[in-house]
Amino acid sequence: MICSCKRMVSTGIALAGGALQITIPSATFINGECLGLYLAQSIPNDGTAVPVQILMNGTAYPLEKPCGNYVMSDQLRTQRIYCLRCGTNPAHFTVRRAYSLCGTSFVPPQLNPDAPEATTQSSGN
Repeated sequence: MICSCKRMVSTGIALAGGALQITIPSATFINGECLGLYLAQSIPNDGTAVPVQILMNGTAYPLEKPCGNYVMSDQLRTQRIYCLRCGTNPAHFTVRRAYSLCGTSFVPPQLNPDAPEATTQSSGN
């Protein structure tokens, strides 16, 4: 996959705090800026799909799909470039080309709001 953005190579990939953290060198990003991130290290796998975070200067930023869901750890592969876009309100990174992600074993929950309680009218007798 070709990514014409600024290029960066991961400096570490580890499972920590219930997430897969991809460490990148310190950099300044403006809102909407693109980044071609090359995953250079092997991706640890404990058999559970967990959310992915980009770790920079000790701060973890969520990695999201264009729809706003988290990218899960089993969707990434090593030695690939992923095109990301930085968002700053709130701070996050988004995969620009969701079709570059592999399938996941994670089953997202459904939004199923509680049914409103039935109201009854009392008789004024």
